[in-house]
Parts: sequence; C-alpha cells; structure tokens
Amino acid sequence: MQNNRIYIYKVKVKHKKWVKWVKILVALANDKGGTFYFGMKSENDVKGIINPDKEIEFITEKITKLIQPQISFTISKKTIYNKIVIQLEVAASSQLVWFTNKDKLLVSYVYKDSRIVPLTYADLVTSMVNKPNKDENLKYMKEIVDYCQTPKTRQEIQDYIGIASRPYFREAILLPLIEAGLILPTNPNPRASNQKYIAKK
Repeated sequence: MQNNRIYIYKVKVKHKKWVKWVKILVALANDKGGTFYFGMKSENDVKGIINPDKEIEFITEKITKLIQPQISFTISKKTIYNKIVIQLEVAASSQLVWFTNKDKLLVSYVYKDSRIVPLTYADLVTSMVNKPNKDENLKYMKEIVDYCQTPKTRQEIQDYIGIASRPYFREAILLPLIEAGLILPTNPNPRASNQKYIAKK
C-alpha cells in the first residue's frame, strides 16, 4: 500500500456508532482524501465482513443522506488474505464537507497534526457561508451577510429573508452569525430597542 495516502482500518461497521466513522470520512474529504477499510484491524490483521453487501448498502445510505455537499467516493468488496473486506475510497473535496449528527447538529471535522479535530459551529459557518450548500439556514446566512452591508434591524432582516418566527430566526440564524463574527450588533446592549446589525468588513 502507498505510504503517502491515509488509510483507516475498522473491524466492524458498527451501525449504532456510525458517527465515529462518518466523522473520519468527513475529515478525509476535507483533507487529501484516503482509503477506509472495514473488516480489518490493521494492514496485516484481516478479520473480514460477514455480510458485505448489506454493510455496503448501510454505509452508502449514511454517506448520501447525511454528508453535505455530496462527496466523491467508491465502495466495493475486496478479498485480502482470503477474506472479504469493504474498501471505501474517499476523494478530497473542493468544498468544506459537513454532516448532521444524531442530535441534528451541523458538524464537521478536519485533520490537524495527524488527529481528527472538530470544527466549531462558528468555524463551520465562517467557512461555508460563501460556498454552495443545500442547508437552508446557511443559505439565509449568506443572504444576510450580503444584505447587511449597511446596518439593518432584526425585523428588516427577517422580512428580507422571509422568516416570520422570531425565536427560530434568533436561535438558528442570527446568533450563529454573531458568534461566527460574520455580523456585528451596532449597540453593545443586546436588548437595545434601536439595535441593528452590520456585516463585518
């Protein structure tokens, strides 16, 4: 096997703990790509997969339904030392890749110093707000950043993007934008009646 490529080995797919291997796939896609083997403990320790077709179906479903934007990958059965394993090739992505975890939160991971490191929500929004994606909230965030080149009130922003619910707008869109440093309040008092928001220059 090539030494300049990242190889990950997992003995089992572990359906109930899918987050553990999905975050590795995301980190691979956010880096230089890599190869994932299910049914192996190490390069020379092959355990095999009992029902590879079923496991391939499960893995593919998780990747296509949870990871955004869609990553480029190939998945296949491979025989190593007379045992069937699953080989998953993940290509490097030109966009930041993320997924929705079991708590329905938007999360992403990257490789840093040979370790998998999570991005904060603020990092994620900052990195993704100007990139194409399928998440409606992130689409709204980009629109708001563009709209708030001059100070705007909360109501003006809500009217502009067409969201009526104030609590939803505040928790899901406004606060993440402020925490990410993408827009700034014009008044240090968060309860100020004349509060407006402006995009960070």
